[in-house]
Formats: sequence, structure tokens, C-alpha cells
Amino acid sequence: MSSILSLLQLKGRQAEAVTARDVNLSVTAGAGSGKTRTLVGRYLALLAEGLPLRSLVAITFTEKAAREMRSRIRRYVEELMAERQDSNLWESAFAELDAARIGTIHSLCAAILRAHPAEAAIDPGFEVLEEGMAAVLRAQALDNALVWATTDPDVARLFALLKEHELRRVLNTLLNRRLDAVPAFAALSDDPLAVWSARLAAWLDERLTAQNWRDSLETLASLQARNPHDKLELARRQVLAHWDEVETARAGGDPQTLFASLTALRSATYIGGAKGNWDTGELIAAREAMTMLRAHYDAEIAPLVSKNKPVSWALDQQAAEALPHLRRLFEHTLAEYEQLKEARRALDFDDLEARAVALLENNADVRARWQSEIHAVLVDEFQDTNERQRRIVYALTGFSTPPQPSSCQGEG
Repeated sequence: MSSILSLLQLKGRQAEAVTARDVNLSVTAGAGSGKTRTLVGRYLALLAEGLPLRSLVAITFTEKAAREMRSRIRRYVEELMAERQDSNLWESAFAELDAARIGTIHSLCAAILRAHPAEAAIDPGFEVLEEGMAAVLRAQALDNALVWATTDPDVARLFALLKEHELRRVLNTLLNRRLDAVPAFAALSDDPLAVWSARLAAWLDERLTAQNWRDSLETLASLQARNPHDKLELARRQVLAHWDEVETARAGGDPQTLFASLTALRSATYIGGAKGNWDTGELIAAREAMTMLRAHYDAEIAPLVSKNKPVSWALDQQAAEALPHLRRLFEHTLAEYEQLKEARRALDFDDLEARAVALLENNADVRARWQSEIHAVLVDEFQDTNERQRRIVYALTGFSTPPQPSSCQGEG
């Protein structure tokens, strides 16, 4: 072990990450701090302890990174062989390195599926679509779907809402994220506008009934300057008038007027005023109330309703009306894409992830087999994995709790 640490120049927290056992680790550090080198060190250390090379899985984010990691491990194994310590172990590892499970998450998914074609209900000879070819097939599916859209009167209404290139961009995004888009459309309410209205009302109720907001408005309502032309007095009246408009719009279910009245209320807040125009203490109370309204609005309400980011309920209404038609067009586009893939007997990266996670999570025998074969999974750039990829890693390792974080310091 000491020879590995010295060979890779690992010390401190890096050495701890390499030598720690019986714990799931997450190494966190900045770029160039030696995270990948530490991962390679842990890989070599596990080999040195006698774990079979095929029982170790190293996952990288790109094929290039996988090749570089394999080359780096090969170089270090050669150096360890040259030290003539445990030479049989390192010679065996060197001979088997071409078969090592070092690659991307998608190459691992493909291996899992090819090992269980019957359980996964797929042709074991499937082609893996690289990103370039998948993009070509998606573009072809989009072309076919947009032509079809012009023949359907309901779906064709989307062209009045979006230009063709905008609609193409939306569909392309949905296709690229179809594993998220399909369940999202499935969960869509028959009346999305009613759902949005209810959620908006609940969101606003929480903020407009906050104690500090209500207290400030009540304070302003209880005050009045001696001079009706005082600037703070004029602002006070405007704020209260706009608040009446807000309450009326809330009661009447009029979001657009509500947004406009809230924006006007915020613009009306003012903390000036002349001392000679107010009774003692009331000027201070009015300023404090105005300050509190501003602070609460800017922190709690402005993220949604702001003069700098105007919102339009009319657009929400248009979107709600368009969603069923967009859903049909997306489903048609997806069907076109699936047909193009089936013609090639191909799976894209999303297919690999979705089918692998379903197989591992839903088939206990398959999951048990892989867990018995694999003793360690080492993931480079784990922060770049998506939720499905993390579920695959967790299914292979058999743990459900997040790894224990560990910092890593050093040179790259």
C-alpha cells in the first residue's frame, strides 16, 4: 500500500480516501486537486488487496476520459511490476487490463443489458447510437412530425403560437429529455390552468398574509400626515389604494390585475417625508412600515412579480390551451424517433440508462448477480451524473444512503 501512495504521491486526505474501507466515499475538491489520481490510487489499492480486476468498476464521464484512466492505470501497474514486489499480482492485472470494467456509464449499461437480453426483452445484438447519429435520427423524426402537424387542425394551431424554428427547438428539447418529459406529460392535469391558479393563489397567500406585511399595512392605515401634500403621505395613500386593488383582484381571481397592482404597490413605497408635516413618532413609524414592505416584497414577492420581470397571465392561458396539442405532437415525434431506432435495432444513451435501471431495480436475480460480482464502483466526476445514473450505481453497490464526503487536496 505504501508503494502505491508514494508512487502516486498521495498523502493526507488523499491517502485517507485511498485506504479507507467499509465506507462509501464522496471525494470533493476543486479542479486540478488530484481527484482522478486519488480514484486511480484507490483502484490500485483494491487490486493490491487481492480483489479480482473484473470486480472493480471505474466509471468516467467520456470515452476519452476512460481511455486516459485505463492508460494511467496501465502505466502505474507497469511501474509496480518493475518494483518486483507482488509481481505475480501485478503481472496478472496487467494481462487482464484490456478486460477491465473501465468506461462510461453507458458502456456499463450496454454490458448489463447484453448480459440479460431475455430479462430486458431486447435483441442482444442492438446497436448503441452515438450522440451524433442519435441527433441525426431526432432531426429526421422532427421533420416528419412537423409535416404531420400541418395536417392536423388542432396541432396546427401551435404554429400560430410559435414560429416553426421555435416549435422545432421546443420539440428537440423534449426529445433530448424524453425520460423526464414523458412522465411530466402523463402527470399533466386535464385543466392545467386551474392547477396553476391554485398554486399561484397558495404561493401569494403565504406571502401576502405574512405578519410583518400585514402589520406594516395596518400601521400605514392608522397614520396620517398633517399636511395632505407631504410626499410620504401621498405615497401612503397610494400604497393603501394599490393594496385594496390587490385584495379585490385576489377575491375575483384576476391574476393579471393582481400582478399589476402588486408591482404598482412596490413602486409607490417611499421613505422620505418632512418632519414638520407629521406628529412626533408617526413619521418614524411610517418610514419603518414602508421599509418593511419593501424588504418583504423584494425578498418574497419580487422573484415572481417584479417591474423588471413583468409576467403575463394571458401567456399562461395560451400555454395551458396549447399543452394538449404540444403533447400530441411530442408523442408523434417520439413515435417517429422510436421507429427510426427500431429500423436500426438501436438504443440511444437514454434507452441504455432507462432499461438498465429498470432491469436492476425490478429484477432481484439480476441485481443480486451484479452485486455479487462487483466489489467496488468508482465514479469520476460523480457530480455530473443524473438521477438515473446514480440509481444504477446505487443498485450495483446495494446502498441507498449518500456516500460520506471527503475533501481532497493536492496537485492535479
